[in-house]
Amino acid sequence: MVAQRDEIPRDQPVIIYCNTGSLSAQAGFALRLLGWDNVRILQDGLVGWKAKGGFEANQRAIEAAEEAGAS
Repeated sequence: MVAQRDEIPRDQPVIIYCNTGSLSAQAGFALRLLGWDNVRILQDGLVGWKAKGGFEANQRAIEAAEEAGAS
């Protein structure tokens, strides 16, 4: 990741992920040390994201927020 840092944009959000989150956390930390402030890490990686419901959980959260805003 650090070796390819010139390909990583600085003017838009960057999400880093790996299978469990540990490698992406290290990569994100390194990029932040190098000056990237637009880097976000998918905590717990893809495994954790799937265990929490993945896209379905995201959709439920969006719907709940919309309902709360309509009240």
